[in-house]
Amino acid sequence: SRSMSTIEMEPTMKSDLVNDIMDFLSDGRQQHYANRGIPYKRGYLIFGPPGTGKSSFAFASAGMLNGKLYRADIGQMKNDMHLGILFNHVQKGDILLLEDIDSAGISRESMKSTNKSEKKKDKDEKVTLSGLLGAIDGLNEGVILMMTSNSPESLDKALIRPGRVDRQIFLGNVSSVTAESMFKRFYHDDATNTTSAEVIELAKDFAAKLLEGKLTPAEVQGFLL
Repeated sequence: SRSMSTIEMEPTMKSDLVNDIMDFLSDGRQQHYANRGIPYKRGYLIFGPPGTGKSSFAFASAGMLNGKLYRADIGQMKNDMHLGILFNHVQKGDILLLEDIDSAGISRESMKSTNKSEKKKDKDEKVTLSGLLGAIDGLNEGVILMMTSNSPESLDKALIRPGRVDRQIFLGNVSSVTAESMFKRFYHDDATNTTSAEVIELAKDFAAKLLEGKLTPAEVQGFLL
């Protein structure tokens, strides 16, 4: 599993998200939801350009929780029944990751067919929007749903409405603060578990010279390697 310390995002954002996840799974929260008649599930939409760490955050979250991560490619699912079987395996404290949900081609428009035979064929051979929404609504209690997207504006509003998605998080390109943190992490002395004064100064210089918001974490990582 991946360590949360290797996830590069703004420190306050990371802290807020980690606290949100831990609070959801804390003692008494399930009863808190039940007392208010709210399904005990938590949903996140993580969006932004490719290479900004959307899926990595999900993997690190699973590692932090010592839970399982179920990774589903909706576009490769056979049909709604197949989807439902997978979703039913996900248990409390596990993370269900739906990657690049915008590229799955599921929308109200894509579900429209000209005749009944085409509708039946579509239902038998691929996941439908109604099937996906039903599977999300039927998730077991305590499941954490994370969907990633490069183009959230293309997603059906029903998919990301409150109750299915509780938080929407934008992960963008690297800021100077994040760049400095990445430099220090890459050149940290693992043998002594220290970061030298020289590395600290070089990290500041590196961050100052980096064009703010122009590179993704993946691009900066490739340079530092």
